[in-house]
Amino acid sequence: MTDNKESPLIPPHGGYRELQSYKMSEIVYDATIVFCDRFIDRRSRTHDQMVQAARSGKQNIAEGSMASGTSKKTELKLVGVARASLEELLLDFQDYLRQRKLPLWGKEHEQALAVRKLAHSKIGLMRLIRPIWSFASGSGGKHHDLPDSPDKLPARPAVAGIGKDLSERGWVHRKALPGTI
Repeated sequence: MTDNKESPLIPPHGGYRELQSYKMSEIVYDATIVFCDRFIDRRSRTHDQMVQAARSGKQNIAEGSMASGTSKKTELKLVGVARASLEELLLDFQDYLRQRKLPLWGKEHEQALAVRKLAHSKIGLMRLIRPIWSFASGSGGKHHDLPDSPDKLPARPAVAGIGKDLSERGWVHRKALPGTI
C-alpha cells in the first residue's frame, strides 16, 4: 500500500531561468547582438546567422526545460539542438578571428582563465554584465543606475542603444582584466 500523497500527473518542469546554462546563454545572446551590430554588416547573412544561432541556443534550453515534464526525449532533443546552435556560433566567432588574423585564446590561455574566473564570481559576473546591460538599456555606458548584484537585475534589459560603439564605451573593463586592452 502506498501513502495517501498522490504523485502529480505531470512532474515539475520549467524553472529554466534558474539554470546556469540558460543564464549564460542569455548573456551570450545579448553579447552576440552587440558584437554583430558593431562588427558585422547588418545586411550580411553572417550577422543574421550568428544572432539566430545565439537565440536558438537560449530558446531551446527554455523549450527543453518546459518539455521536461511530459517528455524526457523531447527535453534531451532540444538541449542537443541548443548545444549544436551554440557550437555553430562558436565556430562563427572563431572564423571571425581567424579571417582577421586575430589571436584565438585556448582554454588554458592566461586571458581566457581570467575571463572565466570573473564569470564564476558574482562580482566578476557584474563586471562582465554591466557593460552589456548599459548598452542594452541605453544608459550610454553609465553604470550608476545598475544594481550591485546580478540577483537584483530585472529579467531582461530594454533593447534601445544596443548597437553603440563598444570601443568608445569600454565594453570590457580594463580593471577586470589587468594587463589587457
